[in-house]
Amino acid sequence: TAYATRCCSCTPVVCRYLYAYHPHGCYAMGLFSLVFPEHSELHHHPARPDVVVGVANSLLCLPFVGRFVARLGFVPASPATLLKVCRETHYSIALVPGGIPEMLEYDRSQNDEVVYLSRRKGFVKLAIETGMPIVPMYGFGENDIFVRYSWLKRTRLFLSRRFRITIQLFRGRWFTLLPFRTPIHVVIGNPIEVPQARNPSEDLVDRVHAQYKSALIELFNAHKTECGYGDRRLVLI
Repeated sequence: TAYATRCCSCTPVVCRYLYAYHPHGCYAMGLFSLVFPEHSELHHHPARPDVVVGVANSLLCLPFVGRFVARLGFVPASPATLLKVCRETHYSIALVPGGIPEMLEYDRSQNDEVVYLSRRKGFVKLAIETGMPIVPMYGFGENDIFVRYSWLKRTRLFLSRRFRITIQLFRGRWFTLLPFRTPIHVVIGNPIEVPQARNPSEDLVDRVHAQYKSALIELFNAHKTECGYGDRRLVLI
């Protein structure tokens, strides 16, 4: 899978950021443009970050896979762990807010890009608690590198939430786990400055969350045509 990372802001990194990547897809492979910037266009950009990626704890518990992703700088996406990273290290944080529901909600037969965001506010609260600007990211093509099936979707969603590990039905090339050769164009928006508050009010979190949703929609609409997805519509649920 090819990556073509486009940064909308030319402001050098002068502080740490909280990167929020959409959509999740099967593997959130576009997020690796941050983890491995030398293999994307991000290494040409002054905003090349040192980043820690927050993932589901169940992924880190898998034999072999957990140890591998931990070596890449992946940590549990729990509030306690992420706060510790923010307070005790110099790293930026990268998250995929949509999580399990977003992995299962996408329907390839629909001409929409679905992002599960309306009730996902934990990353906004974390940004406010730490004073880290939020940077929206979108991966055009993320939803097209695998074929996903909707069989027993509600049952799988229930079981995935119950056991905190995604139960997906999907395939790649030749009915394997190899992704289709679809380029992923990752666009990175301008940082959204947030006020810092140790115990942010619900109203403050809602206001910043609304600002973030507007910024994500604007980022999507500004780049969908040049990335080859001019006929797609972004749906926030």
